Amino acid sequence: MTFSEAKDFLTQLSKNWNQEATSVRNFIEWQKTASVEELEELDQWHREYLSSMRGQLAFDDELVEKNSQWLMQNMHDTLNKQHLLKIAYRRRNIFFKIAAVLLIALGISASFIYVKKANNKPSEILAKAKVIAPGGDKAVLTLADGRQIELDSVGKADVVLQDGAKVLKLGKGILAYKSSASAKVTYNTLTTPKGGQYQVVLPDGSKVWLNSASSLKFPTAFVGNERKVELKGEGYFEIVHNAAKPFFVKAETVNVKVLGTGFNIMAYSDEKTIKTTLVHGSVEVNSGIITQHIVPGEQASIAKGEEEFDILHPNIQEIIAWKNGEFWFNNTSIQSIMRQIARWYNVDIAYKGNLSDVKLSGVLSKKQNVEALFNILEATKQVRFKEDQNIITVTPYSGS
Repeated sequence: MTFSEAKDFLTQLSKNWNQEATSVRNFIEWQKTASVEELEELDQWHREYLSSMRGQLAFDDELVEKNSQWLMQNMHDTLNKQHLLKIAYRRRNIFFKIAAVLLIALGISASFIYVKKANNKPSEILAKAKVIAPGGDKAVLTLADGRQIELDSVGKADVVLQDGAKVLKLGKGILAYKSSASAKVTYNTLTTPKGGQYQVVLPDGSKVWLNSASSLKFPTAFVGNERKVELKGEGYFEIVHNAAKPFFVKAETVNVKVLGTGFNIMAYSDEKTIKTTLVHGSVEVNSGIITQHIVPGEQASIAKGEEEFDILHPNIQEIIAWKNGEFWFNNTSIQSIMRQIARWYNVDIAYKGNLSDVKLSGVLSKKQNVEALFNILEATKQVRFKEDQNIITVTPYSGS
């Protein structure tokens, strides 16, 4: 493949990413042997071309866009500080866009991990792993009278009738409530275990996605002039607008008031902060004394035991990645990463040695088994893992 042919290939790929696998492989092989000058020129031309064609390109979708956005947002400033790293970035940026297309076309699961350690150069790995589901649609529904229903063992049908409210399992991992005008208010609790996730459609049509090791307490009917639920753990909310009946979420010491919006709340007991991240709409967060209004793209973070919120501007895709079947890390400590892994894979974590300076960034699929995920993380040569009777011991990497 020549430089001109490489440009032609990227032009065609921008318009339709369903290219022949042979053409994709030829481009990947060419970029491995191309000179730095050729790659820099191609990269500059490609960015200008995409900018001029914005809104018309296949690159706006799925894994290609996710990897491209993440690379641009999280590596650009750091890598531009050194010329060699800048060149390495440009090689990666082109390679991963095209590699992602190839992997999607061939039906292969791809994961990308990037590691940065103090005073060290970055390293990366693109890994392929067998796609299996270590976690899944698991939850227990606790009724007002204390009865418990394991939802993953219930077929698609009516689950139960409660004082004028009907509970239905709509499909795999989705529970829905329908209440009559005469329905009495009773409270149910939906609980996901470690390794579980579930979605519930509330009586007003609002939707809540529960992450692993979480619970949502809610009424079987919304009566009066407000709607109230209580969250433990993490959940993503899409609330039906009703100005006359605002929606409230209580998460430990934080209360969130909404009219109609999409937002994520993370309030795990083993995390030091409670974070409310607004995707769209408008919400108010209250800690008892302080009330803070946030707008889309903002996150209200409050340390447990404190009264004031910090307003941050996180990567929204990173915040809701769990809902989309992904782990997203952004210079994240290994301890924080392992807490997420522990919840999804239902394992316990132990540490040996000094891991305080190990921070990773990247995108990993939650659909691979834990061994495959650990292989990817170990390939960074920063950490090692040892499994013994469901206990994962994490140690610093010390060679083979």
